[in-house]
Amino acid sequence: MKYLPLLLLLILVNPSSNLLADNNEKADFVFELLDHVEWPAANNGSEIKICVLGKSPLLESLQKLAESKSTSSRKIIVGQISLEDDITGCHILVIASTELSDLAVALKKVKNQATLTVSDIKGYARYGVMVNITDQDSSEKKEPVIEINKMSAREAGLKISEDLLKKASKTYG
Repeated sequence: MKYLPLLLLLILVNPSSNLLADNNEKADFVFELLDHVEWPAANNGSEIKICVLGKSPLLESLQKLAESKSTSSRKIIVGQISLEDDITGCHILVIASTELSDLAVALKKVKNQATLTVSDIKGYARYGVMVNITDQDSSEKKEPVIEINKMSAREAGLKISEDLLKKASKTYG
């Protein structure tokens, strides 16, 4: 009984509960990208496909959002894939931190495709990921830090809105 207050304190300050909130916020941001990125007309079918490469804690949050949201009457499909899978048809490719060693291979697989690459690992935009969402360094702001690689997006035929570019803390290319 004397450890009960300590146990309750540990439950209340458990960082994994913050991690869940962060993942939900990042998943919300991934869905916001659908309104801030313009895909070529050939990619405007009846479905939007969000592919998660590797094991990412964002997968579950993205799947829950997909069940409740749609944009412009388009169905949103979220699925987990591996490098061996066909990436063709993914509108957004979320690259998990578990895929760091395969980042170059993943980016090469989507080269010349209208696929928006997204990650939540600081610095990935520098290496060709189009949109990088990371946590704020200070706890004062709740907004995620956004980095954008404009050159990679242009090469894929994607247009990123000026509003999103203004929100970016760093842009490359």
